[in-house]
Amino acid sequence: MLATFNKKFYRFGMPFLALVVGSSFGLKYFASLRYEYRNTKLLSKKDGERAASGVKTQTFDEELEIQKVAKMANKRWENIRGPRPWEDSKEIQGTLRQELPDKT
Repeated sequence: MLATFNKKFYRFGMPFLALVVGSSFGLKYFASLRYEYRNTKLLSKKDGERAASGVKTQTFDEELEIQKVAKMANKRWENIRGPRPWEDSKEIQGTLRQELPDKT
């Protein structure tokens, strides 16, 4: 009987299996806590008062922003790409200056 318990399976295998199976049950508790409290978030005092008073925050309107930028933009503004790290920036700028019409 004592020779049976001295085998490697009983000395190393059984404690390892007990640890794996036991830890899976232990982790089940922590995983459930993760999903239970996932969607809760704390509000600051200012945000709490704003939510209680019914004030809505301003939403972002893409079309309105495009119109604002279009009003501010210069008429002659053109979107040009900058030089890549492997390109010579002086060369690119020289060619762009030659392509652009003179302001006078």
